[in-house]
Amino acid sequence: MKIFYLGDDDPCSSANQRAQALTRLGHTVRHLNPAIALRPSRVLGKLHYLTGYTLAAARVRRWVLEQARQATFDLVWVDGGAMVSRELVNELKSRCGRVVNYNLDDPTGTRDGNFWRTFLRALPAYDLCVVVRDESAAEFRAFGARAVLQVYRGYDEVAHAPIAWSASEAEKWSAPVAFVGTWMPERGGLLAELARADVPLAIYGNRWEKAPEWPALRRVWRGPGVLGADYVRAIQGAQISLGLVSRGNRDRHTQRSAEIPFIGGLLCAERTREHSAMYREETEAVFYCRRRATAGASARLGERSHLGAHSRLRDGAVAEHGDEKGHVVQLRIPIPQFVRLDWTLGFAVALFVLQVASGTNLLFAELVFIFTMLMAFTVNLLGGLHTVSGFCVAVLGLKTVVVSQVGKVAYWEPAHLELSEPVTTLLVLLCGLAGITVAGVLTRPFTVKKPLLAAFQDEPTLRVAAWLTSGIGLVSMLGMITMGAEDGVIQVGGVAGILRQLSFTMKLAVVFSTAHTLVRSGGRKAFGWLNCATMGAMFMFGLLTASKQMMFEPPLLFAVTAIAFGYAFRPAHFAALVALGLLAQVVLFPFSQVARNFVRGYGIVQSVEHTSAFIDALVRTGQPIAQLHAAVEVDENTSEQGLAYFHGASGFLERFSMVKAVDILVIETLHDGISGWETISHGFRMLVPRFLNPSKPAMNTGNFLGHKAKMLGDNDEGTQVSFGFIADSFSAFKWWGAFLVPCVLLTAFVLIYRTLTGSLERNVWCVFLMCDFQHSFTEHPIASLLISLVLAPLSYYALGQLIRISETWLRKQRPFYFGNLAGTRARATAERF
Repeated sequence: MKIFYLGDDDPCSSANQRAQALTRLGHTVRHLNPAIALRPSRVLGKLHYLTGYTLAAARVRRWVLEQARQATFDLVWVDGGAMVSRELVNELKSRCGRVVNYNLDDPTGTRDGNFWRTFLRALPAYDLCVVVRDESAAEFRAFGARAVLQVYRGYDEVAHAPIAWSASEAEKWSAPVAFVGTWMPERGGLLAELARADVPLAIYGNRWEKAPEWPALRRVWRGPGVLGADYVRAIQGAQISLGLVSRGNRDRHTQRSAEIPFIGGLLCAERTREHSAMYREETEAVFYCRRRATAGASARLGERSHLGAHSRLRDGAVAEHGDEKGHVVQLRIPIPQFVRLDWTLGFAVALFVLQVASGTNLLFAELVFIFTMLMAFTVNLLGGLHTVSGFCVAVLGLKTVVVSQVGKVAYWEPAHLELSEPVTTLLVLLCGLAGITVAGVLTRPFTVKKPLLAAFQDEPTLRVAAWLTSGIGLVSMLGMITMGAEDGVIQVGGVAGILRQLSFTMKLAVVFSTAHTLVRSGGRKAFGWLNCATMGAMFMFGLLTASKQMMFEPPLLFAVTAIAFGYAFRPAHFAALVALGLLAQVVLFPFSQVARNFVRGYGIVQSVEHTSAFIDALVRTGQPIAQLHAAVEVDENTSEQGLAYFHGASGFLERFSMVKAVDILVIETLHDGISGWETISHGFRMLVPRFLNPSKPAMNTGNFLGHKAKMLGDNDEGTQVSFGFIADSFSAFKWWGAFLVPCVLLTAFVLIYRTLTGSLERNVWCVFLMCDFQHSFTEHPIASLLISLVLAPLSYYALGQLIRISETWLRKQRPFYFGNLAGTRARATAERF
C-alpha cells in the first residue's frame, strides 16, 4: 500500500517511529512534515499556538498539495494534525481516497487552549480517528467524527530494543530509581518527596531548574532530556522506572507505560484502569495510589527488580476487546460532560414541529422549546453533566417537562389538554428555571481546588469505606423496621429518628463496594460478594416495605458507579438490564403499588407477616400477575391525587410528568392565594433537632401542599404529594417567589456541593449524590431542599472524616491489612535500599 504520511519527522518522535514501522510492514511511505511549510520563529510559533493555526492553515494546505501533486496514494495518514485543515483533508480525500488521523494528544481537553482549533474543525472530514483515551473517543464523536477507534499506546521494536553495553556504560547509567521526562508542575512535588526521603532517584529531563522544588531535586538531577539510544540506556540501567501520567492530558497510561517494560525496565506507575488492564500487578509491574503511596511502591520495586512485563506486552495478550482466541464485545458508556447545544436545538425544533402537528397549542409548544434550550444552557453553565448541580438541573428539566412532552408526542396527544392553565404553568416553570440560570451566572466564578470530600479512588480506602458504610447501613435499615414503626404509625425522633437519618449510608455502601471491586480488579470485574450483598440487602428491605425506590436504586447506583469508573459492559449486562426492566414493569412495580397499602408502617415481624400473607394470597389465586395489575388499576383509578396526564399511559411515564402536579398547584394558588412563609419556615423548623424542639413537624410539606391543591381528603395527614420546589415557590409568593426562591436555593446548592465534591469521573461521592438527588431534587419542596443544604452536607462530611479516621487507625493497628504498597512511609522506604 502506498501511504502519504503527514507527521513529525524527528527521528526520536513517536510519529516518525510509526512511519518507520509502516515501512517495515512492507508499505511504501512518503513521509512529510507539515511544519516545514511554516517559517521557524518563536514569535510566530506562539501566535500559531494561541490561534490554533487558523492563520497558517491555508499556507500548509498549499504546500502539502504541491508536494503531493505528482503522486498517487492509497491512504493518507495524518499523525497529530494540529495544522491540517478541513479543506486540506477534503482535497486529500478527493485525490488519495481515505484519510485517517492518529492522535496521542488530548485535543478536546482544556490544557492546550485553542491549539487544536483547526484540528477540531477538521474532525468530521476524516474517515477514521484513532485515539488513546475514553474521553477523546466520546468527545471526538460529539465533534462530528465519523468513526473512532480507541487503542493503547505502543513501543517501537527497533528504537526501544535493549542495548548491549560495556561495564563503563552500565555504571554510568545505573540507578535504583529513575524518571525520564520534562518538568511539569504536578511532577515536581511528587519527585521532591522521594528525594527528601533519600530515595536513590535519578532524573533526566529539561526545565527541572524551573521547579519550585529545585533545591531538593538538584542533587538527583543527572542532566537534560535523553533521546534515542541514551533514552533506552537510562531505562535499561534503572532497577525501577517511574511512569507518571499527565493529569492535564487526562492520561491513564503513557508511551512510557509500553516502552519501559519492552526495554526491560520495571515499571512503577499510578494504579489506573488502563495500567491494571495492561499488566498483572506485583507480577509484571507495581502500581501506587497517587502521591502518598509512591515511595512505598519504590521500595518494593527495589526489592523485586527481577520482575518483567515486556514478555506479556510483546506477546500481544493485552487487547481492549479480547485476544486472538476469543473476541469479547465490550462497551463503555461515557456520560458527556456538556450538553451539545446544536443537538439540543435540533431536538427542540423537532419536538416543536411534532407538538404543533399533534394539535398542541402553539404558544405552549413555543414555551416548551424555550424551556428545553434554557435547560441545556443552564446545565452547561453549572459545569455540565459531570457536576452534581448540572446533573440535578438536567434531571429537573427532564422529569418536569421534557420527558412528558416527548411522551405526549409518542401518544399523539395534544400536550395542553390535560392542563387547566398550560401557558401559565409553563411560564411558572420558565420563571423558576431563569432563577436557576441566574444562580449559575452568580456561582460560575467560584471554583474549588480541593473538595472537602475526597474521591476515595485507592483500593484500601474504598475497602474501609465499603465495610464501614455497609455496617452502618444494615444497622440503620434493621433499626428503622424494628424501632421505626408501631401499629402502622411511623415513629419519629429518638433513636429511630437517628437511624432514619443514617439510612443514606446503605446507598453509599453500594457505591463504595462497587468502586472497590472495580479498582481492585483493575476495571475487569464489577460484581463482588460485598456489593452483591449490599444490593441484595437493599432490595430485600425494599421488598419488605413495598418501596419502589429501595428496590430499584441498587441497580442504578451500581450502573452509575461502573460508568464513572470506566467499566466496559458486556452483552450479558444489557440482557440482564432488559430482564430487570421487564420484571420491574410486570411484577415489582405493581406489587409495590398495591402492597404498600398493606405492609408499610409495621415492625419487622409484622412486616414479614403482612408481606408473606400478601404474596401468598396472590399466588393462591392462580393468576398473581393479572391480580396485581387489576389491583393497580383500581388503586390508580381511586387515587385521590388525580395526577393523570396521559390517556392510557403507564404509571412509570406519569412519574416523569410533574408538569401536571405543578399545574394543579398553580391553579389553586391563583384562585385561593399564596401560602407565604408557611412551607419555607417549615423547612427551618425541620433543621432543629427534636430534643431541642419537641414540636418539630413530622410530615413533609407535600401533605400541606396536597391539601392546598385539594388533592387529599380532610383526614389524610400522611400522604405526601410531589410538586417540586419551583411550584412550592410560586405557591408561597407567586411570580417573584417563583424566580427569586429558586435563584437563592440554587446559589447555595451550587456553592455547597461544589465545595464538597468534584466531577463525576471515578468519584464515589459524586455518583452517590447524583443517584440520590435524581429523585429528591426534582420532587421535594423547599423545606426538604433546605435540609439538603444544611443537615445533609454535615452528615456527608462527618462520614467522610469517620472513614479517614478509621482508615488511619487501621493502618496503625493492622499495617499488613493494607500491604506495604499503600502503607509504608517515605522515610522508611529509603532505609530499605
